Amino acid sequence: MSKKITILKNSGALGISTVIGKLFYFILFLCIGGSLGPEELGKFAFAVSFIALFCAGNDLGLSIRSVKEVSQNKGLAEKFLSNLVTMKLVLGCLTLALVIAVATILGYSQESVRLVFLIGLSTLFIVISQGMRWYFQAIQKLEYESLIFISQNFLYLILGYLAIKLGLGIRGVAYTQVLVGVLVLALTWIIVRNKLIPFNFKFDFAFWRQQLKSSIPLGLMLIFTGIYLNSDTVILSVFKGDKAVGFYNAANRIAGAAKMLPIVIIPSIFPVMSEITDWSKFRKLMEKAVHYSLALALPFGLMVAILSKKIML
Repeated sequence: MSKKITILKNSGALGISTVIGKLFYFILFLCIGGSLGPEELGKFAFAVSFIALFCAGNDLGLSIRSVKEVSQNKGLAEKFLSNLVTMKLVLGCLTLALVIAVATILGYSQESVRLVFLIGLSTLFIVISQGMRWYFQAIQKLEYESLIFISQNFLYLILGYLAIKLGLGIRGVAYTQVLVGVLVLALTWIIVRNKLIPFNFKFDFAFWRQQLKSSIPLGLMLIFTGIYLNSDTVILSVFKGDKAVGFYNAANRIAGAAKMLPIVIIPSIFPVMSEITDWSKFRKLMEKAVHYSLALALPFGLMVAILSKKIML
């Protein structure tokens, strides 16, 4: 019963934060499109999607594996935290360098490359914070993740809106994303290191090799998922330009947000799944997860489809 209550509490906290956070970020897209026009929105959406294509390189499945290991043995938490933060920093820097190199080689404009760099730098800070945030899932304290996620998207909206109103344009919005990344990293550091568990940066290369080798299947899954979710925007930018990307993402962001809501239960049950050794209990938990996800997916899918015209107008 206590595990059921924990799952419900974490799912509720994550569900509410997902709805509110996605709403904040969608309003930011509305502000960009309404104030700066579809072409500027297209530039911003392209930069976000181009970065997201490479985001799997920042993690390679390490966070999922860390949740599994630490949920089974809490004594490993300090070792995983200390090494994963450092690994995320190294992987994030390498991924950012790769992204800028690819964008330059593909011949994108200087303005587009600059936006990609700024969004990529913001993502780097978020990635380092995620090197600590997986710990919330491992110890089933997702209220902290909910707090950070809402704060992150609220700051994106407020600071982005101020940048637009001050006439700083889409580049100004991108600079605010970098600032938010720094603030989110600082907040995560305070919560994890000072409130939950002390840790330091470590370079245990034998541990790194072991974790990277074990995470290959998960890393491949994340790579192909990133391509599936973001290649459409990048391909559209090549053939049709920024304006078409702006119109497309105005609709696509709504559908994308709706897709996220049914799966909020997964982070809550994953640590519980990792602890189960009885196959019948595991199967029963998975069946319930599928039922609950479907119960969430159906109304949201219908709502977005039925109200699509009013939403777009």
